[in-house]
Amino acid sequence: MDIWGKLTSINRKSLNLTEYLDQDTIKVGRSENNQIVIDHPKISKVHCILTRQDDGVYIEDKSSNGTYIQNNLIGKDQKVKVSTGDIIYLLRKDKVKAQCEDIGMVYSTVNIQPMQTEPEEQFNNEVDKIKEKLKKERELKQKIDKEIIEQHNCSICQDLIYDYVQLDCCIHGFCGGCLSEYLQSNQTCPDCRQQINFAFKNPKTNSTIEALRKTSQIKRYPEEYEELDLKNVITSSQTSVDELIKLFKRKTQTSAYQSKLSEILEKQQKRINGQIDSDYSYQSENEDEEDLKIKPEECPECKIARMDDSFKCKDSQKHQKCTGCKRMFPDRPERQDQRCVVCKDPYCGLYLGVCKNNLTNQKKTGKYLAQFNDFKAPQNIAQNIFRANKVELQIFNDFLRQNNLTNQSMLDEMKSKFISQNNFFLEKSKSILSNYNDKPTNIQINLETPVCSECFPVIWHQIVFRYRIYIKNKLPARYCQRPNCHWGINCTTQITKQSHAETYDHVCEQTRFA
Repeated sequence: MDIWGKLTSINRKSLNLTEYLDQDTIKVGRSENNQIVIDHPKISKVHCILTRQDDGVYIEDKSSNGTYIQNNLIGKDQKVKVSTGDIIYLLRKDKVKAQCEDIGMVYSTVNIQPMQTEPEEQFNNEVDKIKEKLKKERELKQKIDKEIIEQHNCSICQDLIYDYVQLDCCIHGFCGGCLSEYLQSNQTCPDCRQQINFAFKNPKTNSTIEALRKTSQIKRYPEEYEELDLKNVITSSQTSVDELIKLFKRKTQTSAYQSKLSEILEKQQKRINGQIDSDYSYQSENEDEEDLKIKPEECPECKIARMDDSFKCKDSQKHQKCTGCKRMFPDRPERQDQRCVVCKDPYCGLYLGVCKNNLTNQKKTGKYLAQFNDFKAPQNIAQNIFRANKVELQIFNDFLRQNNLTNQSMLDEMKSKFISQNNFFLEKSKSILSNYNDKPTNIQINLETPVCSECFPVIWHQIVFRYRIYIKNKLPARYCQRPNCHWGINCTTQITKQSHAETYDHVCEQTRFA
């Protein structure tokens, strides 16, 4: 169906929205069932309805708070005709008692076409049916995946279990590699805290999870699987905890283990630094097969000009495909709102106002691009945040708990003291694990920096690391007075020798041979 209209916010502070209208009926309101969703307490569930008819476009007021055209109230259940340039007010600050900003949109007409001929309409109906069917199939698969993953999630690494092993005391399951390392310092179940006597493999459950892992959209990078395989010492049907502790210590003291671990960690660091091409994706290998069945939709700016800078695509204009929704849109290198500053992947959401991969501007789903300030802190801190140094992780978690700090309050403090002051850099080649061959490539991160949902965890990793450095002097004396290890966070001994981890502070940059 043709694009026939466009709505653009008049006040970006209260509503950041640009919507192209391509359906005969467009509902606007707070409910997620609307075509345009505006999350504001003063907006009605269905605030107004725009309708395209043969003689023009009409708007119907459905709100008790009122919908206005310019200064004129339409009136509930009343309909008026809309013309190009009309300002549609959903909320006027001079009409409500609460302190708020105007929420309004400018309407502009875009080549209203007569109703399609029957063959063309029938063809488009068939395409719409295929799209809807594929969408439902994908949503169902994602729902099933999510439910199964929640049932088989390793609470140690917070990911889908790999190489499933089970405990005798409570039948909880974990990754074989995660549990092997965990048992070196804890002999109680991570979930229920019951005493562990034995751990054993469960081939039947492992086969089920392995089948899910191969088809699921949620995957780890290959080097993560290598690290779990390397650390796993639970290989028989039933092994006692004492025996597993001995096996792990014996294995980690070998030169072959240390060499392989260093190789894996080097791969992980290269991927963080962007030195490994993203030919492997967290997404399913068959992700694009369904998208290829339908021709990508045309770029909206090939038809109409933008409101902010009057840009319109020329015949020679280069285009790119959105990583999130696969929509085509113009490739404009001079714009700062088209690509993630870290991975450089293109996304249409910030540029066009909304990405079709997301339900609304307010509710993000799947891959998307947003300003850094729009991201929320993850609920959990990963077990390997300090290079799997459990001493440093425990010190950090104790500090947060004793000071009643959450991950979000930590992020807010870093925003206030560093990021909003343009004093925070993502160091791609000297991040948390140093790389000695290349000079650091610093990427400045501020509140408005465009970051994709795939790269935010990388930045979050460094934020936690820098925050721990920032609060060092606030730690108890026995911790803040420890000398820094000259290998810093890159020290391998901190993982294998607890006494070394306790004696030196490893949450610092490497100074030796750096």
